[in-house]
Amino acid sequence: MNKVTDRAAYLRGLADGLEIDGSTKEGKLLRAFVEAFDEMAETLQNVSEANDELRSYVEELEEELDSLEGELFDEDEEHDCHHHEDEDDEDEEDEDDGLIEYDCPNCGTAIYFDETAFDLEEDHRCPNCGEPVFGDVPADISNWKDPEKEEDDADDDDPSDDQ
Repeated sequence: MNKVTDRAAYLRGLADGLEIDGSTKEGKLLRAFVEAFDEMAETLQNVSEANDELRSYVEELEEELDSLEGELFDEDEEHDCHHHEDEDDEDEEDEDDGLIEYDCPNCGTAIYFDETAFDLEEDHRCPNCGEPVFGDVPADISNWKDPEKEEDDADDDDPSDDQ
């Protein structure tokens, strides 16, 4: 950055040394260029200094964060105290709350559904094999009948059984 401010100072000195007449059109233009270049060099210098300060600040934050991460993660690995185990057990219990486990009929993968947000009308696919988990579900499930139960009822109504 020093190079730009040095060039701006050189051009300012050159313009002053050449005694450019600011009353002519060309003189006004050249002086305006020199002033604009001076302002840009100063602004660029300020931005560079601010960038250096921010870079330094970010490096300090990274060092502090690394230190904290080291303390937190090393502490969990080094200490075998029982109160951490109790917290882990509570977390495991909370994970099962509100979930429905269902095995994919195609590949057997266990799939978990949130019981409060579950909608049978949605197209649920197995994350492992990509096949539909519930097969064909009618659009209106209010009139849905269990196919297995229909087969049992049909067997009961079969007149050939009466003979």
